[in-house]
Formats: sequence, structure tokens, C-alpha cells
Amino acid sequence: GRVILPNINKPYQMLEVKRFPPSPVDLAPDSIHTHLGKIATIRFKVRGVEFTRHSTCLHAASHYRNMFSIIIPQVNAVPFGGADYFRSLQGKTVLVSGLALLKNKRVVINIYDIQQLTVLGN
Repeated sequence: GRVILPNINKPYQMLEVKRFPPSPVDLAPDSIHTHLGKIATIRFKVRGVEFTRHSTCLHAASHYRNMFSIIIPQVNAVPFGGADYFRSLQGKTVLVSGLALLKNKRVVINIYDIQQLTVLGN
């Protein structure tokens, strides 16, 4: 499948990307920043779930604290099933695919489509 993502450089354009590149990258301190500005597929364990007025955030394992997060805008969170679903991801390994960006000194991938996130298990 393919996922359509907004082009952050030209918001009126959309980027079409393959759902998951063939080789996911395990989250590692020495490699995550090499994916900035690129479409990446990252595998990591969810350390924490945070809810704000505008989004839901899934944070990476504690030894990479504040290093990598998935951000799901509230408008895109509805298809996932709500807060209980996101809380259930605590401690699980997930695979996320999207454009890796730097926000507040951490790498983030924004989720715009449910196909960008796959739960692999514990």
C-alpha cells in the first residue's frame, strides 16, 4: 500500500510514499538523526503516551528519552480508536513510517494515516 503525506515545504502538495520501505531501522542513538528530512521506517518500544489538546504522542524507550516520538494530530487519531488504544501501546514494539523531522531537539514522525503505524507486539 501507499500513504499520502503532506509536503512540509509546500503544504498545498502531498507526497505519496510506499507504506514501509523493505528494511526498517531499529532506533539507535547513532543512527536516528541520519534520517532527518527523509522518509524512514523506525522500529521502537513505546516508553510513554502523552495526550495534549492538539495531539497524541508516543515516546521511545526510556534510554532514548526525548530522542524520538510519534505525533498523531487529534484529527488523525480518531481511526485508531481513541485514548484507550494509545495507552495499550505502552511497552509494545511498533513500526512507524513517515518523514523524520526535528522538533524541540528530538526526531519526530507525524502520523497522518493509520497505515503508517503497525504494532509488532511486546
